[in-house]
Amino acid sequence: LAVSLALSLSLSLSLTRTCSNYGLACGPLGKTQEAEEAFTKALRIHEDHMGPESLQVGQTCHNLALLFRNTNQMEKAEAQYERSRKVWVKEEQWPLLAVSFKDSAIMYRNAGLFDQAFQMLDEAQAATKKVVNVKPEQVEAQLQLKEFRQDLEERRKGAATSSVSNVGKKD
Repeated sequence: LAVSLALSLSLSLSLTRTCSNYGLACGPLGKTQEAEEAFTKALRIHEDHMGPESLQVGQTCHNLALLFRNTNQMEKAEAQYERSRKVWVKEEQWPLLAVSFKDSAIMYRNAGLFDQAFQMLDEAQAATKKVVNVKPEQVEAQLQLKEFRQDLEERRKGAATSSVSNVGKKD
């Protein structure tokens, strides 16, 4: 019985890897529905075998969030980012938490929602300060948070300048 259960678990985890890899491959090819279905299947298997707050669930939720972000489904993306963040906090995976917040910041920046983008960027920087055995500056540099903040500030200024220059113009 134990051998049978171990084999079943091994096959299930192999299937989740296959589903996740398929989802990662489909997304950039524009096969959004197939990617979502693959990630959802992987998520269900991880939840059943590893628990709803396992690292595998967190990673799959993050991948699903990226898919939704890249297809302009912000509400779905943020819900999956939130779910992955709960796992990262529970498991004290501060670098992954920082990545998740930066990815949200990218999503909000791309949507022109600069206040939300700055809020997410601040959260990413706060997460880097919790990393153990690595200086926060090293994590911030690896994630290019300083450069991202500069880009965000420039884009916000550009958007403000653009909206001011359009005031009073008739179509």
